[in-house]
Amino acid sequence: MRIAAIVFALSLVACGPLDETASPNDTVTATAPIINGHTDTTDTNVASLLVGYPDGSGYLCSGSIIGPYTFLTAGHCTNKFNPLTDVGFIVLNNNSDRGLQDAFYPDGGFNSIDGGAVEVRFLIANPDFRQQTGNQDWNDIGLGFTSQPMPGPYLPLNRYPLDRLPLYGAPVTEVGFGETSPDGGGVGTRREVTKYDVKVRSAGELTSGAQAGLTCEGDSGGPALFKTPDGLMSVIGTTSRGDQQCAQSGIDTRVDAYLDFIRINMVDAGDPPSCGADGRCGFNCTAPDPDCPCAPDGFCTSACTTPEADPDCPQSCLYNGGSCAVQQGTTTGSTGSPSAADAGSKKGGGCSTASGSDLIWPLALVFGAVALSRSRRWTGGSRRR
Repeated sequence: MRIAAIVFALSLVACGPLDETASPNDTVTATAPIINGHTDTTDTNVASLLVGYPDGSGYLCSGSIIGPYTFLTAGHCTNKFNPLTDVGFIVLNNNSDRGLQDAFYPDGGFNSIDGGAVEVRFLIANPDFRQQTGNQDWNDIGLGFTSQPMPGPYLPLNRYPLDRLPLYGAPVTEVGFGETSPDGGGVGTRREVTKYDVKVRSAGELTSGAQAGLTCEGDSGGPALFKTPDGLMSVIGTTSRGDQQCAQSGIDTRVDAYLDFIRINMVDAGDPPSCGADGRCGFNCTAPDPDCPCAPDGFCTSACTTPEADPDCPQSCLYNGGSCAVQQGTTTGSTGSPSAADAGSKKGGGCSTASGSDLIWPLALVFGAVALSRSRRWTGGSRRR
């Protein structure tokens, strides 16, 4: 790792949403109240991404570990990374502070009990990623590849067509490392919120309202998790953006729309899932993958013991282009929003500054110990997270 043994207090900026009216050069201070979500100690395959630039600036994002060397996140978290000059780490801990301490203290590191961190080899954004105005899709998805293996189990990617599943009214759990208070406190701790109002927005995106809570600054790239028909808790989306105050709506990038992008880059990086029993679902297999025999793969065999969950089997409501979707909006509470057991909780997240005791990190990069701070930048459209 490109590090030195120096301890510094850091100010960190997380990748955040975009104001609909501000120009690209505007610097905006967030004042919206962020309600805490639940601290998440179980989703160990959701990690944080910390990037530092030679000038001392940097940012934090969230994401999913989908292979030993592969990290799934947002395109706006990866599109400016230069592996020749910048440095990045995937922090393998539900608390980024403790994880970095493990990585940089002499007795810590990747194999330490608290998880540590792994250095990023390179980051890549979808080549079609654009910060759009209006209702256009951003194609906001990216990948990171590490120099050392990350521990499993690895989060499965959704292969099912979401526009034909009963998504709205069903539980979707969003996970991230973002802010939890109006002053930017709490950034760097993994939190989750379960929502019941996520629905398909377009061919490439999902959207949700404020029911139960919203992702915000620092949660960019974090997963939206949904139990697919095969029974796997799968990544159906990655946090992209939302309204400036993180109080009305949020948008995620659909994973099922970008499987080719993910597959091609995992192959190029030497980290593709196999079609055998490796704990991951393979791509373009010539027989059912034993790790996901009920996935949409062109096969209906006895390997899938629940054929009603396999869209390749006539027993499935997805067979031959069928739909399992329920009428959106039918599962509601007394206020007209989908019912939820944890309504009122919210996790923080996006591009705001946290400092002081929230981020006392023993970070030393090849450029020396620096204060990681970066002004939030907005362009037209929504606010990045």
